Amino acid sequence: MERDAPKSIHFSLLRDSFLQSVSVTLLLVVAFSTVFLGLLSGLIVVSFYCLGVTLPIFIIRNGELRTPRWLSPVFYRLVQTEKSAPASESLKCNVCGDQNCNREKIVHKQKPWAGLNVPQEIDGAVECLLEKCLEEYVQSWYSKVSMDSSFPTELRQNVRYAACVVLNRLLKVDLGVFIAHKIIPVVTQHVNVCLQNEKGDKPKRILYHPALFSRKVELDYLRHRVVEILPIILEQKNLKCNLFSGIVTEVLAGWILLPLASVADTAVLNNLLLILLGSSQLTSYPPSESEKVEFLAKFANNHVGLESNHRALHPDMCNILKDQSLLYAFMQFLKDQGAVHVLNFCLDVDNFNKRMLNPELSTNDLEILHRDAWDLFSVYFSPHSPDNIGFPSELVVQMRKVLSKDVTKLRTSPPLFMAYEHAYGLLDKNYCPLFHTSDEFYQWLCGPRTPASINLSGAR
Repeated sequence: MERDAPKSIHFSLLRDSFLQSVSVTLLLVVAFSTVFLGLLSGLIVVSFYCLGVTLPIFIIRNGELRTPRWLSPVFYRLVQTEKSAPASESLKCNVCGDQNCNREKIVHKQKPWAGLNVPQEIDGAVECLLEKCLEEYVQSWYSKVSMDSSFPTELRQNVRYAACVVLNRLLKVDLGVFIAHKIIPVVTQHVNVCLQNEKGDKPKRILYHPALFSRKVELDYLRHRVVEILPIILEQKNLKCNLFSGIVTEVLAGWILLPLASVADTAVLNNLLLILLGSSQLTSYPPSESEKVEFLAKFANNHVGLESNHRALHPDMCNILKDQSLLYAFMQFLKDQGAVHVLNFCLDVDNFNKRMLNPELSTNDLEILHRDAWDLFSVYFSPHSPDNIGFPSELVVQMRKVLSKDVTKLRTSPPLFMAYEHAYGLLDKNYCPLFHTSDEFYQWLCGPRTPASINLSGAR
């Protein structure tokens, strides 16, 4: 609406027949109350009526709801506060589960799926939809170019990252506030413009979006919108690759959003409104009792197998631990992932085993080993530690029992070896495939990036 919106609203209200009849009735009521109840009662009725007419004009201004804080404290509090329960659950540490732990919150942007658990049926339906999209829009042409699965695997990781970011943002939206602040003002404004145009008045706003003038303009508009959205839904390191961001932009704008834009047809929208507002009862689904799984975990790891770790240029954990330069690059990568404590546990256990297997241990050496073993337990096993790896509870109980008796029992008892295998498996299966596509790995393999300002050909 324009600046003279309150004035135009006043004129439209004065021309309304229903309001005119209500005003006549009000005058009769005021006259009756003034005669029989006194002048004060008539003034109170008139003042409340005027307040009821003018107050909505000041609340709904410029197409938005602006409720004064003094008018409704309860409504204001509901609008300003977000849903604290889902937000608090999503901000828990993925390792120790403690809300006061800041380590996982720092890397929460790198792992938006942390704590995002959905029913298995919903996860399977979303996975099926994404599989069809990748098969139709990517594999249909990429399979003719190359048989290497690195690009589809990396694309799956980015699709999962983007979907988790979008879902996290949707869970923070208050549906009631969104409808009251966004949908209702736009609908009322559009209806008002349509009514003014039907009456022959001067149009206040263009009814058609400029992107609807032609198909090419619409596609360019969608490309610009996708470019603005990509920094929000993708990792910053992937946006540095112009080829990757260009492919993602074309896939989203030309192959997904452009066909979806045709769904917003007036006939389709009218049919949906008839279904929603009709008397026929919608299908009711029983509550789902399926277990919850991490969102799109199966989809992202569908093509990530053990064979990816045994390629010539993809060293496994055994080779990483033997090469100091490669181990340093892997440690820098784990720092960004918030999992460097898992590697530190493996290195500490290796050092501890070398000292413990010494057959000539003195009493002082046994005391030092016993103290170091309890340090390992308090740092990596205790659920209250920020560097807790998340071992199974049975393994934690067994480790505590062994340490309470004799530290030499760790030579033959399985708890420490089982814990080492658990941490080693996390590094080898989960973090190594991600490390093979990281900047740290390519810098170790190919060297640092060449600045764009350097002329490699030597031509001037």
